[in-house]
Amino acid sequence: MDKRFFLLFNIFLSLFGAFSASFAGGKELFNQNNIEDALLFFEEALIIEPSEDVYMYLAESYMILGYYEDAVLVLEEAVAVPVKNLSYFYFKLGNAYYSSLEYQSAIESYTEVVRLGDKYVNEAYLNSANVAVESKLYSLAIDNYTNYLTAEPNSSQKRKIVKMIGILKKAQRDQKIADEKSAEEAAKSEEKAKEEAVAKAEAEKEATEAKAASDAKAEAERVETEAIEQAEAAAKAELSAEEKLQRQREEEIRQEALMNDILNSLDTIGENAQGINATSEEAFGELEGSDIDE
Repeated sequence: MDKRFFLLFNIFLSLFGAFSASFAGGKELFNQNNIEDALLFFEEALIIEPSEDVYMYLAESYMILGYYEDAVLVLEEAVAVPVKNLSYFYFKLGNAYYSSLEYQSAIESYTEVVRLGDKYVNEAYLNSANVAVESKLYSLAIDNYTNYLTAEPNSSQKRKIVKMIGILKKAQRDQKIADEKSAEEAAKSEEKAKEEAVAKAEAEKEATEAKAASDAKAEAERVETEAIEQAEAAAKAELSAEEKLQRQREEEIRQEALMNDILNSLDTIGENAQGINATSEEAFGELEGSDIDE
């Protein structure tokens, strides 16, 4: 067990020595303004043994070199650990967000510094106000500038800040007027759009009704035409039947007349036949009395 203890202790000493060497080497290069080389040592030190000092120097190196996104990642990791000096790291995180153009996140970080109420509160007010100006959040900017001047009434930047507050208040009034005008124009546009929608709906309704009326008229005309055609067809059919009946009657009359003619003829023939017979008998009698030989 003693051997394992000494082995672990030696490993710890080796790692601590490596960490100390990396961090110390990084600090020395950093102080010599050789930031790029120092960065390599700080990154190695963070892998070996993360600490508040390593986070601080590593984030500062990233910021100096313009690696703002890397600085954000390191500072986010630091406040998540969390480190002891949260106020400092949230303030630096706000600066890194601002440099990365993440204005809303920057304001949130500065607000966290104010909430913690430790160091950097006044600086957080000032930086938050500057970011609010960039974001056109004029009310927030005015409030934070005012809070800064309250905390730092003798600030060397007082005249500039007071002037900025005046400019922001004017911009706020102008913005309010612009917003009201924009709202009025939006209301007018909305009203016009509603009127156009109503007019369009009325036009569509009238067009629909006109089409329906046209379709109904066309249907009525079609029905009327069909009825007329059916009536004409029925009239033709009736006329044809009447003509047929008339012809049949005429044919019957003709047949009847023909029959009558035949009967009359038969009667005449019969009368003639009787006449012929009588004449023949008379003739025969005459013949018998004559000298004509048989």
